[in-house]
Amino acid sequence: MKKAGKIIGIISLIHLDNTRRIAEVGYWLGKQYWRRGITKEALTLILDYGFNTLKLARIYAKVLCPNLPSVILLQHAGFKYEGRIRKSFFRDGNGFDELVFSLLDQDFKEN
Repeated sequence: MKKAGKIIGIISLIHLDNTRRIAEVGYWLGKQYWRRGITKEALTLILDYGFNTLKLARIYAKVLCPNLPSVILLQHAGFKYEGRIRKSFFRDGNGFDELVFSLLDQDFKEN
């Protein structure tokens, strides 16, 4: 990852469960840095770490609907759509659906 000298976003594996060998990936990037391939690069690195170092079997992601750029990013990384959790997130009194995607270790290794 290129050094920016300041925090422009985050990416992490959360809800890590070593017994079940699963984790959720979460990320955020400042709007002024969108469409530069930064999140794609960070996602590739954290997936490699999760599957090859931590030996996870499954990494999943939840995307607030209608965040189409995030859906496209995950699909390009090989994630598969699993389903919709209706009105599972509330902000400013509005309910949002979450879309759930996952990537399995064998799918990651095939790409």
